[in-house]
Amino acid sequence: MANGSRDGTRTRASASAKGSRRLERRENVESIERARVACDMAQIPQPAPQGGQNMQFMDFNAAAYPNYQAYSNPQATSSTGAGAYGGAPSGGGGGGGGFGFGGGHNRAPSFTSVEDEPPLLEELGVDPKQIYRRTMGVLHPFKVEDTSDEDLAGPLLFCLIMGTMNLLAGKLHFGYILGWSTMASLGMYWLLNQIIGGGEGIGLNRCGSILGYALLPVVGYSAIVLFLPSKTGTLSMVFAALSVLWSSRKASAGLIHAMPQSEGKRMIVTYPCMMLYCLYIVFAMS
Repeated sequence: MANGSRDGTRTRASASAKGSRRLERRENVESIERARVACDMAQIPQPAPQGGQNMQFMDFNAAAYPNYQAYSNPQATSSTGAGAYGGAPSGGGGGGGGFGFGGGHNRAPSFTSVEDEPPLLEELGVDPKQIYRRTMGVLHPFKVEDTSDEDLAGPLLFCLIMGTMNLLAGKLHFGYILGWSTMASLGMYWLLNQIIGGGEGIGLNRCGSILGYALLPVVGYSAIVLFLPSKTGTLSMVFAALSVLWSSRKASAGLIHAMPQSEGKRMIVTYPCMMLYCLYIVFAMS
């Protein structure tokens, strides 16, 4: 048994020696291959530099570029009369060489700060002072206000207020009010231009603005009728008649003022206005 154990130990030792020698041979082969590849790369011919000088990708020296100052400070070059992008001087006429677009276009870009931006209402075309002036003009029964501004923000506001009053009464009439206002503006625009015939007519925006601002008395009636004991009672009918007459008079006066050539046709203009505001009264009374 002792001889058998010595033979097993000798066999394992010879096997481990063979494995180590095989690993060493593999590492030697890999090192020889790496050295051969490095020698092949070193023998690749390199292109000779042109002009006998080393080629540089980018030179960050500002003196190497004559127009560097022109790119960095276009205002200075424009003040001296030279184009910022290689163009002709600003006083020398239109064109210029290279990328020049003429001296008049060589300006530095200007960036507007947030503080310099106009207010949101001004961008949307809403003028609260103008709405207040037009509203006060409608509330004055015998005053003819200036309607040349063609403002539509006030009429839209009045339609929304009237729809809100009807909603407080339990009726959802926003779509009816806005849709009928649009159709009425289109119809009156067509009718008034047909009445005038030749000559300068009235614009669609101006027609809608006049009809919309004249809706204010009817909007007041839609708020008053919420507190009346009966919507079809005598008091309600009186307020309804006054509202229709007031709105029709203001609308016809504004339309006649916008079309001086339609003088003498006041009743023809007033009648469709009365029909229009009677429909709004029905919305409030229903």
